[in-house]
Amino acid sequence: MSFIGQSMLAIVLICALVYILYRYSSPLSRLMGSTGTVIVTRVSAFLLFCIGVQMFWNGAAELLASVRVSRDTQ
Repeated sequence: MSFIGQSMLAIVLICALVYILYRYSSPLSRLMGSTGTVIVTRVSAFLLFCIGVQMFWNGAAELLASVRVSRDTQ
């Protein structure tokens, strides 16, 4: 299978998973209870924060590398 085919398959599977989780979020929430829902919310917020920090770190490192290169060429 080609890279594009694999990428499309991954996208479709992720979309299906998100749809299923949103579709059945109310029963899942009742199943987990209030404590489980709070835990899942905090863990997902932490993961989102980590992704944001990683994006900031990558951007800052790229910016600093470009500033260092332009300073070295002068």
